[in-house]
Amino acid sequence: MNKSNVRSELFGKPGSLLFGLPQPKPAAIAGSIAAGTTTAPATKSIDASSSLGYFVFPPASFSAYSASGFGVNYASSTSSEPRTTPEHPWTPRDDRGTNPDVQAQLDADYEAHRQHLAELRKQRLAREAEEARKGEEYWVSCGGVLRDEFGRRDMERTKAIREELKLREIEKRLTEMWEDHETRWKKLVLRTGPGGKSNPPSPHLSANSVSTQSKTLTIVDITPIHYLSFDDIPWPVQLEENDARLNVTLQDLTRERIEEFLLKPLTVRGCTISRKERIRSSLLRWHPDKLSAIIKQTDPQQKEDVMEGIHAVIRCLHGLNTGS
Repeated sequence: MNKSNVRSELFGKPGSLLFGLPQPKPAAIAGSIAAGTTTAPATKSIDASSSLGYFVFPPASFSAYSASGFGVNYASSTSSEPRTTPEHPWTPRDDRGTNPDVQAQLDADYEAHRQHLAELRKQRLAREAEEARKGEEYWVSCGGVLRDEFGRRDMERTKAIREELKLREIEKRLTEMWEDHETRWKKLVLRTGPGGKSNPPSPHLSANSVSTQSKTLTIVDITPIHYLSFDDIPWPVQLEENDARLNVTLQDLTRERIEEFLLKPLTVRGCTISRKERIRSSLLRWHPDKLSAIIKQTDPQQKEDVMEGIHAVIRCLHGLNTGS
């Protein structure tokens, strides 16, 4: 047999090594079982050296090794005894469930950590909400319109933010107006002396003695006197925004303007001063006895107007105090 026939015999036909060994047909096996003459199917002996692509497995009755050196015994595949895996001597034991102190400490640490995470999340949400609010207010202040979650124009929220921004602007002006009024009063008190008990203005004299050969020459330097004017008094009125005048006059000291100036800042949110407290503190401030030092340092040509203005403020305050 030539080489080509040998290769065809080994690999090219059914029953050859390439296709595996021939197996008996199921019909033949069934007939043998019925006749009681079942025999093992004939197999073709194959030389181990010529076998290709086959694995050799141990028979079913092969006993596994016994790893007694490791403390583990494996039963054979045919044994009916259950497999047991004894506890290893080096397995660490968990005593957290048996020690109440350790368990309590762990629970306390876990609760503290959980609260810390909850606080961090709360702060993060607050920052995000604040940034979102600022963005919406900026957008509305620029003339934009907010939209809802479906992309529709939300005119109600837009109107609410516009009113809030307008109210904040009014409160800001009132707060700045009152703070400027208080600052001017502090400067006036410092100028007239501590406690309002300073002496009336007088020429400032400084004498320097100069010695000469025959006599002593005294040089007197007289500095100009700085009187207080009507405009230096922080009157409790505010000029209109469209008023071109810069200073208050005696005709501006009306009850309506004085009442608005004193009581309107009390409407600012967060103000804790009551109406009664504001009127009482103003009465003490504008009492003529408290203003004696200011009156003494007032310009004589404007002293009459200053006195008349003080009395106008006092009459208004008494009317507000009595409710008349």
